[in-house]
Amino acid sequence: MQFLEGYVRNYRRMNLSQLHNRSMFTKREIDYYSNLGEMLGFSAFIEDSPYENLLSFWLVYERLSR
Repeated sequence: MQFLEGYVRNYRRMNLSQLHNRSMFTKREIDYYSNLGEMLGFSAFIEDSPYENLLSFWLVYERLSR
């Protein structure tokens, strides 16, 4: 729940207004979650397709060789 509350509180930092189109809203929102995921230790991948943008998170475990 805190994850989404932080998103709502920081939404104004994306500097979006009525002058921006839908694709700019989508791009900034995906970038926000991508940066947030990387700060939490995940690898974020943005998958572009002609009809939609997908954001996926991967938690990468480091192999310990002894």
